[in-house]
Amino acid sequence: MNDELTQIPVKKSTRQRLRNISIKGETYDKLINKLITTREKFESEEGFRKWFEENFELFGFDEIKEGRTTTSPHYTMIKNGEEINVGLETLSSNFVLRGYDPDLVDMVICLIEDEELPVKTLEITSFEFEGVEP
Repeated sequence: MNDELTQIPVKKSTRQRLRNISIKGETYDKLINKLITTREKFESEEGFRKWFEENFELFGFDEIKEGRTTTSPHYTMIKNGEEINVGLETLSSNFVLRGYDPDLVDMVICLIEDEELPVKTLEITSFEFEGVEP
């Protein structure tokens, strides 16, 4: 089957965000399919939160001390006896859009890093899991 190419009107700012999160040489078609697949895996932010709560040990955390749904940091985690404040976002840009204070967060874990943040950021799509699909 020969897929027909189409043109989709995209704002200049959206095109720049796509360019920022694409891997060198990656087509927008491949990137958009990756975004759709990620969205299908996590049908909502709540789905992503639930997955994180079930798999936090993959990130080296020992336990969830506290979880919050409407304020950041979303989680206070324990790692090697230390408290680490973690923001959890589907897109890193949501951290900025929601006006969260970077001084209150030690790291942001996101599905896709589409904007550089002033705090340590871990993009799950680039995180290597051993036998576990994010």
